[in-house]
Amino acid sequence: MRVVGPYASFGLRELVQGSATIPSNDWDFYAGAWLQTVVGARAGIFSKSIVDKNVEWNTDTISYQTPDKLQRISGDNQTGTAGDFLSLPLKVRVLDSKGASQTKVQVSFKVTAGGGSVETASMLTDQDGYAQTRWKLGSQNVIQTVEATVKKADGSLIKDAPNSLFSPGPILYAETDASPLAELLHIFEKLILTLQNLFLSDTFLIRA
Repeated sequence: MRVVGPYASFGLRELVQGSATIPSNDWDFYAGAWLQTVVGARAGIFSKSIVDKNVEWNTDTISYQTPDKLQRISGDNQTGTAGDFLSLPLKVRVLDSKGASQTKVQVSFKVTAGGGSVETASMLTDQDGYAQTRWKLGSQNVIQTVEATVKKADGSLIKDAPNSLFSPGPILYAETDASPLAELLHIFEKLILTLQNLFLSDTFLIRA
């Protein structure tokens, strides 16, 4: 009878993968590492094994993913005039799994409600991880929406994508551009209110 063990082995395991697509410029990268421990024992008679048992432990994986998350920075919840660009650009930032800004990541902006348009629909993030575009509101008197999106090479979305930016809706007519009829109605309402206050005052009460 021949007995071998107990025995133990320790090893660092790792997984690294990355991919990219052309011409969409979508890409992603992943790296992971963990420690694997195996403890066991073997026993046999001549060339025949009668016992071969082992237990395996794996530590938590330390991983890194990029691009990982899409963060909204500014430009949300603005009000403007239909057909005009909003005063502030729509701005987002792309982060890796450690919270660091990522450069040269493809970001797409798309109007999804309201009928407006964006000045630049697609661009790469700058050296600080930012991407931005200007938003021209549509004429529909509804909550208007633009979605910012970042995809991995396989077409799946990163965290918090799509990220929606909203506008309560356009100012269809500025007060200074009110029509003559609207101005006349406004004056008439003021006149009625003045007459009501006048006739209800003590000056016009009829005493017996």
